[in-house]
Amino acid sequence: MNKKEQQWNETYLVGFGKHAKNKLLPALIKTNPNNISIVTKKIIDTNQINHCFESIDEALKNASKKSLFILSSPPNLHYKQAVKILNAGFDLMVEKPAFLSKEKLKEVQNISKRNGCLLIEMFMYMENDSFKKLTNIIKTKANHISKIYFDFIIPSVPKNTFRNESSLDTSLLADMGCYPLSFLSYAELGKNLNFTIKKRFINDNHPFFLIETKCQSINISIGCAKEYKNKIKIDFVDNSSVECERFFYGVPSEKEINWEIEGKSFNEKIYEKNAFEKLFLRTRESWRKSQLVRFEKMITITDNLIKLGNFLEIY
Repeated sequence: MNKKEQQWNETYLVGFGKHAKNKLLPALIKTNPNNISIVTKKIIDTNQINHCFESIDEALKNASKKSLFILSSPPNLHYKQAVKILNAGFDLMVEKPAFLSKEKLKEVQNISKRNGCLLIEMFMYMENDSFKKLTNIIKTKANHISKIYFDFIIPSVPKNTFRNESSLDTSLLADMGCYPLSFLSYAELGKNLNFTIKKRFINDNHPFFLIETKCQSINISIGCAKEYKNKIKIDFVDNSSVECERFFYGVPSEKEINWEIEGKSFNEKIYEKNAFEKLFLRTRESWRKSQLVRFEKMITITDNLIKLGNFLEIY
């Protein structure tokens, strides 16, 4: 990116947990090393950043007109923080899941529109070539799909995080479920979904869910289990299939898209770059052009997360 394309003069990273420290900040330093500030009450090393502010109010007072704010705080804080930042007239990126209330989401979107600000939900894996290839396959073969499988499973949950399962916005169901739901939304399969939960196990107080849709043949396995899995598989009516491992992935990696056609196997290698860096390198103009479409997708994703959240009350 050259200086003419450098769309934000300053970047403010709000919240500084492990994800922000290990993934977001390094990507920001690599793509836009100047004028990065962090908003946190933690004591941190400030050698690689411009300033550290204890509150959003303090950061807003110091922010120049062309500043970007990035929310990496727990989901239950997003709404109040987003309203404050967007009302101040600044562009905003929000870590997924951005909002877990349709009313609050629409209010935040309206503030964004009224003030001419960007509002971006951060799904890093969507910057990957594998995402683009798989969504294109589904769109072109939509009438020939028999079943879609998602497996997104982790062995354990890091300690001292917001994920305590007390509500939807502190649950793995939302934190991990937003990935397959976002993919379905962008593949034009996200609307009018109704879910059933087939199984639910507890592993160290964290759940494992096996979810099916009532109308479409979609299986979603998410949560905690012994073996790490991160995979999508699509079966077609002619008994062919395509799958990709490490699909919901943001770091550089070599992937394979594997096909099974008439009993024969084929694979295509993909070399993914750092998806966090690719997201931060996208121009403001490209985000502006996609805003209305992204807003529609955000509503669909949030609506489906709320439907899944109803099952938390059952258990």
